[in-house]
Amino acid sequence: GTEEIVFEDEDLAIGNLDDMVDVESARKWFDDPSTERIETRDETIAAGVAEAGGALREVFGDGPENWKWGKLHTLTFRHPLGRSGLLARVFNIGPYPLGGAFSTVNPGIYSFDSEHKPYEVWAGPSMRTVVDFGDVDRTRMVITLGQSGQRFSSHYADQLPLWLKGESIPMRGPPARSKDGLDNSLTLKPAGASG
Repeated sequence: GTEEIVFEDEDLAIGNLDDMVDVESARKWFDDPSTERIETRDETIAAGVAEAGGALREVFGDGPENWKWGKLHTLTFRHPLGRSGLLARVFNIGPYPLGGAFSTVNPGIYSFDSEHKPYEVWAGPSMRTVVDFGDVDRTRMVITLGQSGQRFSSHYADQLPLWLKGESIPMRGPPARSKDGLDNSLTLKPAGASG
Protein backbone atom coordinates (compact mmCIF):
# COMPACT_ATOMS: atom_id res chain seq x y z
CA GLY A 1 0.00 0.00 0.00
CA THR A 2 0.94 3.63 0.03
CA GLU A 3 2.69 5.09 3.01
CA GLU A 4 2.13 8.57 4.28
CA ILE A 5 4.96 10.55 5.78
CA VAL A 6 3.84 12.37 8.89
CA PHE A 7 6.00 14.92 10.66
CA GLU A 8 5.45 14.62 14.41
CA ASP A 9 6.77 18.12 14.90
CA GLU A 10 6.05 20.36 11.91
CA ASP A 11 8.13 23.16 13.41
CA LEU A 12 11.14 20.82 13.54
CA ALA A 13 10.75 19.93 9.84
CA ILE A 14 10.49 23.61 8.86
CA GLY A 15 13.45 24.42 11.10
CA ASN A 16 15.59 21.76 9.42
CA LEU A 17 14.70 23.15 6.00
CA ASP A 18 15.60 26.65 7.18
CA ASP A 19 18.94 25.32 8.44
CA MET A 20 19.67 23.72 5.06
CA VAL A 21 19.22 26.96 3.17
CA ASP A 22 20.61 29.20 5.89
CA VAL A 23 23.37 31.38 4.48
CA GLU A 24 25.94 30.24 7.01
CA SER A 25 25.41 26.49 6.51
CA ALA A 26 25.06 26.88 2.72
CA ARG A 27 28.62 28.27 2.64
CA LYS A 28 29.85 24.75 3.37
CA TRP A 29 28.10 23.43 0.27
CA PHE A 30 30.04 25.74 -2.04
CA ASP A 31 33.43 25.78 -0.34
CA ASP A 32 36.36 24.16 -2.09
CA PRO A 33 38.07 22.33 0.80
CA SER A 34 41.36 22.20 -1.15
CA THR A 35 41.82 25.98 -0.73
CA GLU A 36 42.60 28.11 2.34
CA ARG A 37 39.69 30.51 1.94
CA ILE A 38 35.97 29.78 1.94
CA GLU A 39 34.46 30.33 -1.51
CA THR A 40 30.99 31.80 -1.91
CA ARG A 41 28.16 30.28 -3.91
CA ASP A 42 28.60 32.83 -6.71
CA GLU A 43 32.37 32.22 -6.91
CA THR A 44 31.89 28.45 -7.12
CA ILE A 45 29.22 28.72 -9.81
CA ALA A 46 31.34 31.19 -11.81
CA ALA A 47 34.36 28.85 -11.56
CA GLY A 48 32.23 25.92 -12.76
CA VAL A 49 30.87 27.88 -15.72
CA ALA A 50 34.38 29.03 -16.66
CA GLU A 51 35.71 25.46 -16.45
CA ALA A 52 32.84 24.13 -18.57
CA GLY A 53 33.35 26.90 -21.13
CA GLY A 54 37.06 26.09 -21.33
CA ALA A 55 36.32 22.40 -21.89
CA LEU A 56 33.78 23.24 -24.63
CA ARG A 57 36.24 25.59 -26.36
CA GLU A 58 38.91 22.88 -26.24
CA VAL A 59 36.62 20.36 -27.95
CA PHE A 60 34.55 22.56 -30.29
CA GLY A 61 36.44 25.84 -30.71
CA ASP A 62 35.46 29.35 -29.66
CA GLY A 63 32.04 29.75 -31.27
CA PRO A 64 29.20 28.61 -28.97
CA GLU A 65 27.11 28.07 -32.13
CA ASN A 66 29.34 25.02 -32.73
CA TRP A 67 28.77 23.53 -29.28
CA LYS A 68 26.36 20.72 -30.19
CA TRP A 69 25.50 17.81 -27.89
CA GLY A 70 25.16 15.47 -30.86
CA LYS A 71 28.80 16.02 -31.86
CA LEU A 72 29.88 14.32 -28.63
CA HIS A 73 26.86 12.16 -27.87
CA THR A 74 26.88 9.65 -30.73
CA LEU A 75 25.64 6.13 -31.33
CA THR A 76 27.39 3.47 -33.39
CA PHE A 77 25.76 0.08 -33.95
CA ARG A 78 28.59 -2.39 -33.64
CA HIS A 79 28.39 -5.75 -35.39
CA PRO A 80 30.19 -8.71 -33.77
CA LEU A 81 32.41 -8.98 -36.86
CA GLY A 82 33.16 -5.25 -36.89
CA ARG A 83 35.52 -5.04 -33.95
CA SER A 84 38.43 -3.41 -35.75
CA GLY A 85 39.97 -2.08 -38.94
CA LEU A 86 38.43 -2.67 -42.32
CA LEU A 87 35.74 -4.97 -40.94
CA ALA A 88 34.55 -2.19 -38.62
CA ARG A 89 33.94 0.05 -41.64
CA VAL A 90 32.05 -2.72 -43.41
CA PHE A 91 29.93 -4.09 -40.57
CA ASN A 92 29.38 -1.21 -38.13
CA ILE A 93 26.78 1.47 -38.73
CA GLY A 94 27.30 5.00 -37.45
CA PRO A 95 28.19 7.14 -35.66
CA TYR A 96 24.93 9.09 -35.50
CA PRO A 97 24.37 12.21 -33.39
CA LEU A 98 21.85 11.43 -30.68
CA GLY A 99 19.93 13.44 -28.11
CA GLY A 100 18.91 12.30 -24.68
CA ALA A 101 20.72 11.25 -21.52
CA PHE A 102 20.13 8.97 -18.53
CA SER A 103 16.83 10.41 -17.38
CA THR A 104 15.15 11.63 -20.56
CA VAL A 105 12.09 10.13 -22.26
CA ASN A 106 14.29 9.01 -25.14
CA PRO A 107 17.44 7.99 -23.24
CA GLY A 108 20.87 7.77 -24.77
CA ILE A 109 22.95 6.29 -21.96
CA TYR A 110 26.66 7.01 -22.05
CA SER A 111 29.81 6.61 -20.00
CA PHE A 112 32.07 9.28 -18.54
CA ASP A 113 35.14 7.18 -19.37
CA SER A 114 37.53 9.84 -20.66
CA GLU A 115 40.00 7.28 -22.03
CA HIS A 116 37.51 6.25 -24.67
CA LYS A 117 34.76 8.39 -26.16
CA PRO A 118 33.28 9.82 -22.94
CA TYR A 119 29.79 10.56 -24.30
CA GLU A 120 29.40 7.69 -26.76
CA VAL A 121 26.00 6.05 -26.32
CA TRP A 122 26.12 2.41 -25.25
CA ALA A 123 22.45 1.82 -24.31
CA GLY A 124 19.03 3.16 -25.21
CA PRO A 125 15.62 2.06 -26.47
CA SER A 126 15.87 -0.85 -28.90
CA MET A 127 12.15 -0.78 -29.75
CA ARG A 128 9.41 1.79 -29.49
CA THR A 129 5.75 0.80 -29.63
CA VAL A 130 2.57 2.88 -29.45
CA VAL A 131 -0.65 0.90 -28.95
CA ASP A 132 -4.13 2.35 -29.39
CA PHE A 133 -6.13 -0.04 -27.20
CA GLY A 134 -9.34 1.30 -28.75
CA ASP A 135 -8.13 0.15 -32.18
CA VAL A 136 -5.14 -2.20 -31.97
CA ASP A 137 -4.88 -2.27 -35.76
CA ARG A 138 -3.49 1.28 -35.43
CA THR A 139 -0.49 0.02 -33.39
CA ARG A 140 2.81 1.52 -34.52
CA MET A 141 6.38 0.44 -33.81
CA VAL A 142 9.99 0.80 -34.82
CA ILE A 143 13.20 -1.02 -33.93
CA THR A 144 16.75 0.32 -33.99
CA LEU A 145 18.00 -1.29 -37.16
CA GLY A 146 15.78 -3.74 -39.02
CA GLN A 147 14.37 -7.26 -38.87
CA SER A 148 17.33 -9.04 -40.43
CA GLY A 149 20.56 -9.84 -38.63
CA GLN A 150 22.32 -10.31 -41.96
CA ARG A 151 24.46 -7.23 -42.62
CA PHE A 152 23.87 -7.16 -46.37
CA SER A 153 20.10 -7.76 -46.25
CA SER A 154 17.88 -4.88 -47.34
CA HIS A 155 16.12 -5.27 -43.96
CA TYR A 156 19.29 -5.04 -41.84
CA ALA A 157 18.95 -1.29 -41.16
CA ASP A 158 15.84 -0.20 -43.04
CA GLN A 159 14.11 1.07 -39.86
CA LEU A 160 17.10 3.08 -38.63
CA PRO A 161 16.17 6.38 -40.35
CA LEU A 162 12.72 6.21 -38.72
CA TRP A 163 14.19 5.29 -35.32
CA LEU A 164 16.66 8.19 -35.46
CA LYS A 165 13.86 10.68 -36.23
CA GLY A 166 11.50 9.24 -33.57
CA GLU A 167 9.08 8.00 -36.22
CA SER A 168 7.37 4.61 -36.57
CA ILE A 169 5.61 2.24 -38.96
CA PRO A 170 2.28 0.41 -38.70
CA MET A 171 2.56 -2.93 -36.93
CA ARG A 172 0.87 -5.52 -39.10
CA GLY A 173 -1.53 -8.09 -37.70
CA PRO A 174 -1.25 -11.85 -38.21
CA PRO A 175 -0.79 -12.93 -41.86
CA ALA A 176 -4.35 -14.31 -41.98
CA ARG A 177 -5.62 -10.77 -41.39
CA SER A 178 -3.32 -8.88 -43.74
CA LYS A 179 -0.80 -9.81 -46.43
CA ASP A 180 -0.88 -6.51 -48.30
CA GLY A 181 2.38 -4.59 -48.41
CA LEU A 182 4.60 -7.55 -47.51
CA ASP A 183 7.76 -7.92 -49.60
CA ASN A 184 8.37 -11.48 -48.49
CA SER A 185 7.74 -13.82 -45.60
CA LEU A 186 9.50 -16.64 -43.81
CA THR A 187 7.58 -19.61 -42.45
CA LEU A 188 9.29 -21.79 -39.86
CA LYS A 189 8.07 -25.38 -39.43
CA PRO A 190 9.27 -28.02 -37.00
CA ALA A 191 11.31 -30.88 -38.48
CA GLY A 192 9.07 -33.56 -39.90
CA ALA A 193 6.03 -31.27 -40.26
CA SER A 194 4.18 -31.56 -43.54
CA GLY A 195 2.81 -28.83 -45.72
